[in-house]
Amino acid sequence: MRQLQLIAHGESSDVSELNTVFEPVLGQEEVLVSMEAAPLNPSDFTLVLGIYGVRPALPFSKPYRVERTIS
Repeated sequence: MRQLQLIAHGESSDVSELNTVFEPVLGQEEVLVSMEAAPLNPSDFTLVLGIYGVRPALPFSKPYRVERTIS
């Protein structure tokens, strides 16, 4: 499974990486959601630059609103 991760704060082309991560083990009542696309919002750019009100632990991946496929 691949995930776009923010690895530092700065210019998005310098601090974003597409990394391979482990696929989670699913429980009986869980589903795997495959992300097809995610929009970029103005607040996403301030988060990448490190000037947003919250600074999550790095590496960080932030798709909150996505187009998805449930398998």
